[in-house]
Amino acid sequence: MNKYLIVILLFCESCFWNDSHHQKIISDFEVGWVNSPICNNIYYKSQGIFKECVFAVGKDDKFIIVKTHPLDNIEAETEIKRTTNFYIIEIEKYKEDPTQSLSRGIFGPYTYGGFINQKSKLNISKDINFTLIFHELE
Repeated sequence: MNKYLIVILLFCESCFWNDSHHQKIISDFEVGWVNSPICNNIYYKSQGIFKECVFAVGKDDKFIIVKTHPLDNIEAETEIKRTTNFYIIEIEKYKEDPTQSLSRGIFGPYTYGGFINQKSKLNISKDINFTLIFHELE
């Protein structure tokens, strides 16, 4: 009986300490953090996509655009804020192949110039902007 009680208590304790915050972007895509508000990620059906800190997101019906800072140390979640990477997620392609950053629906990382060029190649509307910005991570 005591063994079962200990297992139940350990399980419940892990539930209480697993803090997170997520905000819906579109469909099954969310932006948020798990265990540490230091670093956001994009999630598709609760699976993290990037190994970088997401600090700005924009979207339309077909694409999600993402600004990130690469991580200097993934375990410590320390960012390299002097570097900014840009990504494009083609929503339907990602849904067909949801393999995190290796998906056929992920384009990038790009510099700003490469990002603008890829937006043009994919015929992404010029009206899509970064509308969700996490200034504390910027």
